[in-house]
Amino acid sequence: APKLRLIFRQTHSQIVARALMERSIDLAITAGGFAERLLSRQVLGEGGYLCLVDPLSLAEGQQSLSLDEFVAREHILVSSGGFIGITDEGLAALGLSRRVCASTTHFAALPYLLKG
Repeated sequence: APKLRLIFRQTHSQIVARALMERSIDLAITAGGFAERLLSRQVLGEGGYLCLVDPLSLAEGQQSLSLDEFVAREHILVSSGGFIGITDEGLAALGLSRRVCASTTHFAALPYLLKG
């Protein structure tokens, strides 16, 4: 489309849903769905999540963490805001929680935060 302009923003699905409903934006590409039932969506693909772990904190030969080990550790969260993300919602459904000691809106900040 000639003269089309795009803005890429990191935000929260509730903010995006409101903007779509108010017609202040025309299109949104998100990592999840919307609670607003009047909005339609099209799945473009699927992805997963990974957990970065300091290899020095693992036992020799250990390649993964159990769920108990996962929730016992401190976490850094990449989120559009706050200390609760989709992982925390999934843990809550299991009656579990984790301690998020830091939150950032940018994946690029992770190497610096992980170094302490």
